Amino acid sequence: QDAWVGDDDGRGNTWGYQPPSKEFLPGRLDKVLYLPNGVCEVDRPERVGVGVKTALGQWASDHFGLLTSVRLLP
Repeated sequence: QDAWVGDDDGRGNTWGYQPPSKEFLPGRLDKVLYLPNGVCEVDRPERVGVGVKTALGQWASDHFGLLTSVRLLP
């Protein structure tokens, strides 16, 4: 199951902005997937690395990273 919970309004997109792509639309190319089998809970992922550049002004990545918490259930 996808840990993203939200509308398909672009807030979950992880690619297509750094730099903007003229050939492809931005999209949710990166995901956190898990098995909803009662063994763990996964929080909604947050995008990280948005707008991060190197000291030379280059994009650190063409994708945003994802950060979440995973908890094992008793």
